[in-house]
Amino acid sequence: MEAAKQTKDKWMSVDIYYEKGMLSMEIKNSFQHELDVEKNKLLSTKEEKGHGIG
Repeated sequence: MEAAKQTKDKWMSVDIYYEKGMLSMEIKNSFQHELDVEKNKLLSTKEEKGHGIG
């Protein structure tokens, strides 16, 4: 939500589905920066620990 707040066109979507015995959630939102990726992993721009990657 922090990233979406910084954009002109704010949006967020949440999809929850059950498939092959697993409950999954897919959460997407608008953002304005480039994604930081290293070795096929998303990197956070936040410096503090204890937050999710999103």
